[in-house]
Amino acid sequence: MVGPVAVPRVRVFAFALIILVALGWAYYFLVHQDHALSGSGTGTPTLRIMTYGSFILPSGPGPLLQQEFEKSCQCRVEYVDGDDSALFLEKLAQFPDRQIDLVLGLSFIHLARAQAKVAWRRLKWPAHVVWSQRMPDLSLLKSESSTEFVPVAWSPMTFIYRQGEVTPPASWEDLSQPQWQKTLTTPDPRFSVSGVHLVAWVFNSESQALDEFRLKTLQHAVLSVAPSWSASYGLFRQKNAQLTFSYATSPVYHWQQDQDLSYRPAVFTEGHPYEVELAAIPLNCQQCELAERFVEFLLQATSQRVLMEKNYMLPVVEGVEAGTPFAELPKFPLLAAGDLQKLGADEAKWSAEFAARLQK
Repeated sequence: MVGPVAVPRVRVFAFALIILVALGWAYYFLVHQDHALSGSGTGTPTLRIMTYGSFILPSGPGPLLQQEFEKSCQCRVEYVDGDDSALFLEKLAQFPDRQIDLVLGLSFIHLARAQAKVAWRRLKWPAHVVWSQRMPDLSLLKSESSTEFVPVAWSPMTFIYRQGEVTPPASWEDLSQPQWQKTLTTPDPRFSVSGVHLVAWVFNSESQALDEFRLKTLQHAVLSVAPSWSASYGLFRQKNAQLTFSYATSPVYHWQQDQDLSYRPAVFTEGHPYEVELAAIPLNCQQCELAERFVEFLLQATSQRVLMEKNYMLPVVEGVEAGTPFAELPKFPLLAAGDLQKLGADEAKWSAEFAARLQK
C-alpha cells in the first residue's frame, strides 16, 4: 500500500497565505458592498429600519409599506427585527455603531427610558397633520415645533371578552367580584410591552391603597401570567379563559378574519392605559433624510390605512377609520399621558413585584 505523498512545508505555508489573502479581499468586498448599499458609496442607498417581528411578517404592514415607499425613494428599505420596544433600546445602546436609520414601533410607555438611553435626531413636528380626535393628548412629545418621537399608530388597552359568554366587568370593583376568580390571562410585564401597560394601570394612582386593591383584584382574577402576548391571548382564544388583557382593537381581527362578532373590548369607568407606537431616528443615522421621508410617508392616509388594517391598530390621522370596523369600537376614558410615564426608571421594580404577586 502506497502511503500519502508528503507535501513540503513551504508549499503548505504559501497555500495558506493565499487563502488568507483571498478571505481578506472577500471581507473587504462585503464590507464595502454593504457601505455602498447603505449610501456610503455609489450604490442604491439602504434605509435600515428597526422594528418588531410581526410588523415584518408577510401578513404585517411592513412588506406593503416597503413596496410603496421604494416606488418613489430611489432607495432600498431593509427591516431589522428588534424583538420589542424595550429590546430596541438595549440593542441601540449596546451596539451604537450598528447602522439603524429609523426605529419604528417604540412604545410610548418606554418614552422616558428612550430619552435616557439613546440620542435621537430632532424632527419638525408634523403641524400639517390633522390628528385623530380619539387620540390621547400627546403634547408632552412636542417641544415648541419640534420632537424626537412621532406617533404613527395607537390603541387603548383593556380586557377582552366574548359577548354571550359573560357580562363584562365595567370597573375594577366589578372585576373583584367572585365570578371573575381565575378567569383572566395576562402577558408577563417582564417580557411583554402589553403586560407593562397592565402594570401601569395598577400602579398609576396617587393612592397606595388603590394600587393594593387592584393588585389583590388581579391576584383573585388571574388564571395565567403568560410569557408573551401571543401565549396569553392564545389561552383566551382557545376558551381556557373568559377574559384576557390586550389591545382594544384585537376584536376587529376576529370580526374581519373569523366573521366572529362576539369578541368585544370591556370599557371601564376608570381611565384606560393605551399604547402609542412611535417613530424615532437615532442621532447617528446614516440615511437620515430618507428616514425623515419615511416618517412623513407613514402619516399619509394610505399608509395609515395599511397600518390600521395590517397591524390592527387605530390610525393617528383623522378620518382614516371612517367606514371601517375600527370606527365601531367604543370610546374609552383614558389615563393622562403623564400617568403612563410614572413607571419611568422603576418599571423593572414594579413589573417584578407584579409578576411575583400574581404567580404565587
